[in-house]
Amino acid sequence: MSIKLLALQDDNHHLVTKTTFESMARLELESGGSYLVIATGTVWAASLDRNETVTVRLSIRTGIVAQIESKTEFSANPSLSSTGHESFALTLAADSVSGSPGPGPVIRPPSASLSAKKNTSGQGGFAVSDIRIAALPVDEIVLTTIAEQ
Repeated sequence: MSIKLLALQDDNHHLVTKTTFESMARLELESGGSYLVIATGTVWAASLDRNETVTVRLSIRTGIVAQIESKTEFSANPSLSSTGHESFALTLAADSVSGSPGPGPVIRPPSASLSAKKNTSGQGGFAVSDIRIAALPVDEIVLTTIAEQ
């Protein structure tokens, strides 16, 4: 049995200067499948105040609605200010993704989307580069949730 890995490689630098999430990369998925999705990349700091932060988000989207998401946050102090950059890896599992109605008769395919936003409105910005998104189809996802008691 062969398994098809869906993958995206984006070596561009995506500047993050806004305080709302902006999409940087999107990998279209096949409708009806369940997926394990992994996204990696590098966050760079540029002329930032020491208390600036950025959030990077990986989400599975059906049309314009995020079904499930995973996030991480970087601060200009101390992680990015000493090295200039940090790497990230985000992972998601999504069961039975499907497309959604678009404008008119068009059905938008599901996708894995990587986006980022600044959390403060100070000067400077962040850049995200070396983005890789991989989606591996799986037969079934069994979720175990551990919560504090």
